[in-house]
Amino acid sequence: MTEEVKKITFDPTINLGHILTFIGFLIAIATAFVTLDKRVIIVETSLRTQEMRDRFQDSEINKNSVYVTNSMEDLKRSVEKLSDKVDRINK
Repeated sequence: MTEEVKKITFDPTINLGHILTFIGFLIAIATAFVTLDKRVIIVETSLRTQEMRDRFQDSEINKNSVYVTNSMEDLKRSVEKLSDKVDRINK
């Protein structure tokens, strides 16, 4: 019983299967690149939109903060006036 050992040999010929596989790889790479590029564009666009919203909200918060501060000062003055009036009446 003799077993024949087959050696691995390199076949330098190029056939249709090789060409189709190579074209398939190129198409897969191009598709992945285009899909990734679209996703990046979408993320960048949404990031810019969010930045604009954040700026708007920050400006609104600042405006409202100033308004609340002014209102508190007005209330404080009113309470002081009332307190002075009550003190005058009690004296």
